[in-house]
Amino acid sequence: MINGHMPYRQTLHMIKVGAGVEYIMDDQIQPGWTVVLTHIAFIDETSDLTQVLIGCRRRSLDHWWEEEVAPQAGQLYWTDEEYYLTEGERLTVLFDGGGAGDQLWVYVDGKLYENPSEVGS
Repeated sequence: MINGHMPYRQTLHMIKVGAGVEYIMDDQIQPGWTVVLTHIAFIDETSDLTQVLIGCRRRSLDHWWEEEVAPQAGQLYWTDEEYYLTEGERLTVLFDGGGAGDQLWVYVDGKLYENPSEVGS
């Protein structure tokens, strides 16, 4: 542990099997833990018009934080805000449009806290 937290790093990847909406989801946050996402970035390697939404899934409902409509292929996009995930939530990315073989890479950095009262310390 470093100053009461552990590093949280994830790389999520999807290869589309067809057109339409697909989701990438990180693991669900376990009871007693909180994740502070300090940096989320993505690269859309696509051949067609797409849309990418980034947010969290809570009790089977999606709450979107960021939206990028028609991102350029091969361009790195990132968030400027910190986001918090608490127990039972999961990072969710919606990838809409494009076609079979299109890829989406999502890179996540943050801090994992075992005791939510330590968040921000």
